[in-house]
Amino acid sequence: MGTTRSLHLFVGAQLLFTSSVLIQIGLVVAIRFLPSKLAVSFALTTLQWLILSIATIGLVSRGVLPTLQSALLFYASTVLAFGGLYLVCAELDSTAFTFDRPLLSRDAEDDPTSFYFLSVTIQTLVGYGACAPSSIAARVIAGSQTVSGVLYSVGIISQSIQSLTESGETPIHVSAVVHQGQGTSKSLNETPDQGSSI
Repeated sequence: MGTTRSLHLFVGAQLLFTSSVLIQIGLVVAIRFLPSKLAVSFALTTLQWLILSIATIGLVSRGVLPTLQSALLFYASTVLAFGGLYLVCAELDSTAFTFDRPLLSRDAEDDPTSFYFLSVTIQTLVGYGACAPSSIAARVIAGSQTVSGVLYSVGIISQSIQSLTESGETPIHVSAVVHQGQGTSKSLNETPDQGSSI
């Protein structure tokens, strides 16, 4: 049963990522080439966040921890969704972001990849500073993405640790101090009957 759920979750994460990529391509094309770019941009951004919200609610409501691959696909989809949101924000307000000229090209404001680069640096908590939010709306969005990046990172790390401990083949050892002050070491995959007790 667990394997079937994990497979369904992985397929769902793949569909989420694929739809995110297609929506972001549509968003860039709309902003670059369509005369009614704001209406189409709002529609595509709303669709992106609706799909991401439904997928996240579905993930949480199932009570199943995603596999590492599924979690990374969700992570990448979130990066794309925030990048698209930054792109729309920049279209609405040309002063929403500041650009560091030595790090970026001269026309960074007109290059959509600048906003996806910003999204990657915020989500991964790197923050190069080549592009920074300067308006209140852009800062609120960036702050939300920072919290999202921390939650995803913690989730991915905890999922990795859980899968290591469940496999029973973990090389991790826990050291503990016994009541008399003598140190002992016990492997996590040992049962209390094996070795010394902690």
